[in-house]
Order: sequence, then C-alpha cells, then structure tokens
Amino acid sequence: MLDKALDAGRGRKSLTVRDAAAAVQREILAADGERYALIAWCVMPTHVHVLISETEDWPVAEIVGLWKSATLAAANARRLFGFGSSPWAKDYSRTAIVGDAEVDDVKSYIEYNPVINGLARTPHAWDWSSANDPRAKAGRT
Repeated sequence: MLDKALDAGRGRKSLTVRDAAAAVQREILAADGERYALIAWCVMPTHVHVLISETEDWPVAEIVGLWKSATLAAANARRLFGFGSSPWAKDYSRTAIVGDAEVDDVKSYIEYNPVINGLARTPHAWDWSSANDPRAKAGRT
C-alpha cells in the first residue's frame, strides 16, 4: 500500500530538486562493485527504488544508512532542504528476490516506474535511473 501511494506521488517530493536527485544517484553509484552489485535503481520524486546483490561484508541496513547520511550531508551543504530536515523515512522496505526471471521483472518495474507514473515517456528519458545510466554515457560500465 505504501509503495502504491509513493508511486502515485503522495508524500514529500524532496527529490524533485535536481541536485537532490543527482546526489542520491551519485551515492548509489559510488559503492557499486565494492559494497554491493548494483542491478537497477530509480530516484523518484518521493522515494527511491534500488535493486542490489548484497555481499556478506555489508548488510543492507548499513548500506541504506550510508546512502541516507551521505545524501543528507550533501543536501544540507547545498541547503536543498530546510535546516535539520530530512527527506528520508526512518525505515525502508526490503524484499528478497530469487531467480533470474524475478530479478528481470523487478528491474523492469523499477526502470518503468517513471513511465507508469507519468513522469517520463520512456525509461531512458528519466535522468535518475539505471535505464539512463550515466556511467554508460561516460564510456564506463
């Protein structure tokens, strides 16, 4: 129910600020290959979807905590939110995904989220998504 409400654009739209969305995306990309293997992501105006393959050394709770603290610090430095204000919920939801077919389905859902919610015409038209991976534009994979 919460996912449907967030996808419908309900909630604080803190990530509509381009610099805030870009900061979140930078942080998600920063530890790819070190703390986790990033499969898909999408920064939406009210929430973020991320699909990763975890490593034994980095529990998901620690990874999410690092994303939240680093992006909040970057946003506060640029005064993107009110002083002491955070766009992040205290918790996050986590779902275990099993099998290649389910991974493909979830990846597709994540990348089509902006299209389904009327924010972009195609997944590639949304700047903050694995469908429009900035690393590929820079010649990196």
